[in-house]
Amino acid sequence: MEQTVFFGLFLAGLLGGLIGIERETPHSKTTENHVVRFGWIRSYALIGLFGALCTWIDLLQDTNIWMILGWVLSGIFVAISYVYASFRKDYIGITSEYAALLVYLVGVIVMLGHWKVAIVFTVFLMMILALKEHLQRWREKISRAELGNTIKFAVIAFVILPILPSAKFSFAEIMAFLSNGAPVAEFAMNQCRTGVSAFFECIWYMKFFNPYSIWFFVVIMAAVEYAGYVLSKIIGSKGGILASGAIGGLVSSTATTAAMTKKSTEDIHNRYPYILATLLANSIMFIRVIVITAFFAPFLLGTILIPAIVMLAVFLISIWYFLHRSHKEGIQAKKIRVEQEFDSPFQIGPALKFAIFILFIKFISGAIQLFEIKSLYYLLAVVSGFADVDAITQDMATKAHEGMIIPFVATTSILIAVMSNNIVKGSIAWRFGEREFGRSVLGTFVLSMILGIITIVFMGMFL
Repeated sequence: MEQTVFFGLFLAGLLGGLIGIERETPHSKTTENHVVRFGWIRSYALIGLFGALCTWIDLLQDTNIWMILGWVLSGIFVAISYVYASFRKDYIGITSEYAALLVYLVGVIVMLGHWKVAIVFTVFLMMILALKEHLQRWREKISRAELGNTIKFAVIAFVILPILPSAKFSFAEIMAFLSNGAPVAEFAMNQCRTGVSAFFECIWYMKFFNPYSIWFFVVIMAAVEYAGYVLSKIIGSKGGILASGAIGGLVSSTATTAAMTKKSTEDIHNRYPYILATLLANSIMFIRVIVITAFFAPFLLGTILIPAIVMLAVFLISIWYFLHRSHKEGIQAKKIRVEQEFDSPFQIGPALKFAIFILFIKFISGAIQLFEIKSLYYLLAVVSGFADVDAITQDMATKAHEGMIIPFVATTSILIAVMSNNIVKGSIAWRFGEREFGRSVLGTFVLSMILGIITIVFMGMFL
């Protein structure tokens, strides 16, 4: 028992001292040495030790008096120190003071026996304190408009999303709800196969609209794009053109392809770095497709991984080849800088447009299901790929998960959409880019598509 108490006291003082070391270490070379700050290493170590000691006394007496008194006493000393420093105008921040109060709680947590929680909390607190300059630089790059869009989207994601109904609705149910809220009688969808005359009635009663599912996917994809957007703000052009290509793949591979296409005509002597960035951005799209599929229908990975990896391998080999060509000609890709300007994905307008596009895809695929002609799914994938791949990927994965279509049709449709999207972007590069740039990008896309089709056909023979 005593050994446990001694270790708890030691750990509380050690964790407090670590926070004190972070507080005592200057954040920059411009930090003035004469600035009066709250506490140093010993002060924080003693505060953590004090919290652990008060908790131990309470545990002995089965009370909470000393723990509370210690917290109040520590708060009083912290407040006195803050008021003194503020009047002297040496230091008016309150971060160190709050950190001291949290160190007291770390001591309490340690003595209560939750050592792992205390250690993890201390590490997390040190990260927050140590990232001061990085957070300030990041804050300077965020405009007021971007902050406003983030807040608006946060409301929609964390306030509106939870209240959306997670159920499928038909046109009949939607119109009934908008008119008088009267219930709609059940309709036997198997009647759709009795003739063409019943088709439009089936469309009217077809359940395809799930508000929660659609908006949830919008939130997920916007969050992924926002991660790339934040990275573009933090790294900017300093990361080089390859970093720009990788980040662009998270935000928008189409926008990145267009940007690199334009740069290829402006800087024709450095075409290879722009080819590399374009191919790298579009390689990220395969990873996005695999992740979305794994999230909505993990069992599809068995059929989608092989052709997706084959197509991705073409991109990776091409990236290696053009990287070798670039080095051979003495062009250092990492030294090429491209500043890409992306719009914040946390905006209401683009989110609503994406939701409408997903709804359109779900409606068309639902109507195709009434015909039970799988080739129409492939046609939908081609048309959908002209604009976006994520929407058709989510729809096909969801339908396969619900047993509406067989896995092979779902994965084939997804991959066809990828091919369609790549051909569109390759055509942009070929039509508007520098000649060698356009041929290289389009050639990679076409070769990837051909090998993908061969792989799909070969797999279809055994499925």
